[in-house]
Amino acid sequence: MTGDDMTEGGGVTGGGGDSKQFELDVRPPFRLDLTAWVLRRRPDNHVDKWDGTTYQRVLRVDGTPIDVAVTQRGTDDRPRLAVTLTAAAAASAASRARREVTARLQRMLGLDLDTAAFIQHVSSDPAIGPLARRFSGVKPPRFPTVFECLVNSIACQQLTLTFGIQLLDRLACAHGPRTPTGANGGGFGFPEPSDLAHVEPDAFRALGFSHAKARAIIELAQRVTGGALDLDGFDRLDDAAAAAQLLGLRGIGRWSAEYALLRGL
Repeated sequence: MTGDDMTEGGGVTGGGGDSKQFELDVRPPFRLDLTAWVLRRRPDNHVDKWDGTTYQRVLRVDGTPIDVAVTQRGTDDRPRLAVTLTAAAAASAASRARREVTARLQRMLGLDLDTAAFIQHVSSDPAIGPLARRFSGVKPPRFPTVFECLVNSIACQQLTLTFGIQLLDRLACAHGPRTPTGANGGGFGFPEPSDLAHVEPDAFRALGFSHAKARAIIELAQRVTGGALDLDGFDRLDDAAAAAQLLGLRGIGRWSAEYALLRGL
């Protein structure tokens, strides 16, 4: 991975802002289109945006919302990603922003994951084998944080995925970071725990969340911001230990816990 081998570009994109460009190596095979669609899940997801060429996401680094735009260069077997970072104002530490965004893209897009063993393992299966070959290049994606994964799982409980995505879009639009500029027109990102810890339950209700879901999300955000819950530390736990701790959280049952293991951890 060559996250530090950057080519910066000055320039103004989308009506203003400070833009930086760099490239990332990817473990082949890789297809950005397939991986972005697994992240998106539904075409009306406006947090994870895909226009057929560019994957766009707003990420916050040290409090600064940054518009991240990713396109694929090369072939599926020799892929490279071109990344453009655009902030409304120059970031105080551009090198840190590049490192942080690189780490998040590695996590979200599975850039350094090797899927060869899985493909070989299922190649002779009559049902999974053809699918694995057809979708060669898709990587197992993850949410950028376990917190976002858990809020996704709570929002989508006992609802259609389409309606769950709509709730999450409303939440991000109301309480997430915004970028007015960017390589794909700017947008809004997903809220962090500090954005939601002091939101009143009625504000969630106005967005379409049930009282129980509002209470679960607010309590989760408060426990994280208050230091009572270290979600980043879950990466160091095995599946059983992580699931046991997740099941102790309000609003998290077996389905949501296993969803967090799959898409967050």
